[in-house]
Amino acid sequence: MLQFRKKEMYILGIGSFGAFARYALERTGVKVEGFIDMNPNSEIKDFGGVPVIKNVELPPNAEIVIASNRYNHGWLKEAYKGLGRIQVLDEVLDIEKVSLDGCSQIKEITWSKKKLKDEIRNYIVQQGSLKAMSENKNDFEIKTLDIVVTERCSLKCVDCSNLMQYYQKPMHIKHGDMQESLTKIFDAVKVNCVRLIGGEPLLSPVLGELVNSLFDRYNHRFRAVEIYTNGTIIPSQALIDSCRDRNITFYISDYGDLSRKKQELMECLKRNNIGHTLEDELIWQDSGRVTSRNAEGVHFRYNNCCVNKTFSLIGGSLYSCPFSANFHNIYKDESISERDVIRLSNTSKEELRDRLRSFVVDIDPLSACYYCNGRDFTVPEVAVAVQTRHILNR
Repeated sequence: MLQFRKKEMYILGIGSFGAFARYALERTGVKVEGFIDMNPNSEIKDFGGVPVIKNVELPPNAEIVIASNRYNHGWLKEAYKGLGRIQVLDEVLDIEKVSLDGCSQIKEITWSKKKLKDEIRNYIVQQGSLKAMSENKNDFEIKTLDIVVTERCSLKCVDCSNLMQYYQKPMHIKHGDMQESLTKIFDAVKVNCVRLIGGEPLLSPVLGELVNSLFDRYNHRFRAVEIYTNGTIIPSQALIDSCRDRNITFYISDYGDLSRKKQELMECLKRNNIGHTLEDELIWQDSGRVTSRNAEGVHFRYNNCCVNKTFSLIGGSLYSCPFSANFHNIYKDESISERDVIRLSNTSKEELRDRLRSFVVDIDPLSACYYCNGRDFTVPEVAVAVQTRHILNR
């Protein structure tokens, strides 16, 4: 671990991960003087009782620690170069040894205890994979793999960031269409967390079959499985049987009255000893729409996006982010580059590994980024889960 020249510093980045970083650093005796808000449009002046400042307010030779769980550390180091000594959180402390016992008392950490643990693990894997790739190691681990199991949803949210509101004829993904792709992916790399998503994944008639396949065939190649649901549907008995006594967590989004079966769902999962957590402090950004082509600021949007390099599988195609996956799945005539997608049926294990490595380290935007409003820290918030009766158009 690197040492501070003085026992005081500034944390670059606010939010739940920034609040965790302050907690972890102060447990080692480091005094946090303040936070640096990466959003130039923000009016936040105080975070957890310490000042939030702009770049121009930094003292000379400040100690700065990047507290970002995104793939933007290189971009941030360049953007903030010359303002002080910049280090990354895992360079100054051993995150795995930080006790989380006191985190539940910190109101600025809005994640559930389960999500906080998962995000820390994801961060550790992210940093480890970057190191492995820089050393040209073959058997590296990607942070997450999202598997889209259905385009159908029981809600129709105007601002769904995965663009389900744009599907004209949403379909379920067939298990057979995923099986060959999964074999190729797990043969090439390890995966920290497999996330089963939609739409609403509990609508998929093959979800239980997919869970069984994951654990029976690939269990040694991933750490955990997460299922993201909106609290409107109770799992089938087949799905319950496939999830029981396995390392699976149901992430239940709490949309108030819209999540009409959330309590029944939690009782069902608890009764069957299936991991679950309710996320009831959700924040949505204005990122769930397809914009006109816009090249202005596209490199900033991509490099500071909270879901860039979030690999997303639809059928036989692996995309570099969920917006790109659904955008190109809906608008098949839109031009797409090799930077965006890997067609798995035509890709060898060695080529897949090389392509994944390039996806992680590349800083150039995707084709879809030009039509995305972004999911960086400057994008304004919108009301959560506002419904529409209509299919949206571009």
